[in-house]
Amino acid sequence: MFNFDIIKFNPQSSGYAFGLFMWPIYFLFFKRLLNKNSKQIKKLVHFFICLIIIILFVFDFINQLVKTLVLISYTLTYFIFLTYLVINSHNNITSEKKIFLYLMLLIAVYIGVFANISLLRSNNDNFIMLKILFDYSAIVWGFILCYVFIKPDLLYGETSLIQTINKLKIDNFSAWSVNAKSKIQSIDKKVSDKVEPHLNAIILKIEKTVKEHYDISNTNVELTFEILKNNLQIPTTHLDYIFKYYCRYSKNDFFNYCKIKYAVDLLNNNYLSKNTIQTLVHKCHFKSKSSFYNSFKKFTGKNPLEIYSSLKT
Repeated sequence: MFNFDIIKFNPQSSGYAFGLFMWPIYFLFFKRLLNKNSKQIKKLVHFFICLIIIILFVFDFINQLVKTLVLISYTLTYFIFLTYLVINSHNNITSEKKIFLYLMLLIAVYIGVFANISLLRSNNDNFIMLKILFDYSAIVWGFILCYVFIKPDLLYGETSLIQTINKLKIDNFSAWSVNAKSKIQSIDKKVSDKVEPHLNAIILKIEKTVKEHYDISNTNVELTFEILKNNLQIPTTHLDYIFKYYCRYSKNDFFNYCKIKYAVDLLNNNYLSKNTIQTLVHKCHFKSKSSFYNSFKKFTGKNPLEIYSSLKT
């Protein structure tokens, strides 16, 4: 390994400067993992600064002492960025992701410390320093890979994993939008930071709760916002945020939508063979037949009898 200039930390070799690209990549990886995506222009700034430093190093526009000071300052700055990013997101991530982040942060600190120490050692000591660096970092990476294998949602994302396992996609539940309906307002930014990492998982739980509540054997109580919130065990502000930005309907329309889905399930189970439309209206918790018909038409494009007739043929 020591023969490849690109991995040398010795400032007398200009090729090692390309290794500086590791730091912005590492930092942006952390941001991506924490769902704190930056604008493209900010990402480019990271790489532009890195490219300027590489040019200064490769073409020897600065002497060895300045190179050493620049490298120490550069790595220290990213240490601070990474540490701040992890601490700032500590309360908004799962315990599994916290462990993974701390392991990754350990790798970054480990590499950075050895890189800077090697600058202060003689050339004869550099090979020993690098050998220690790569040997022990391989061990740490082994632990990280094992942890990712045990917790694959860290690699693929909580939402993607849940959807893959359950064979269920949110866009199949037509009340929800995959993307935010409008730009997130500044007043909702704090709530957004807490909700977005778990957004799709919460929506899947909402769908599951609705389905379980309107199970054919459990229909005595109408599903309300308060009941939904209590079942999900999340703050009101979080649920309000999801309805505001990701539900295609107003709150009132959403719960009517759920009741109409329940009505369709009853029709699928031949409910009208032994009951009347009026009992179906009350069964689905509508106060009048006209409101039931209007909602049914709104969400299905047909009236109940048309749906029932199509099921019989």
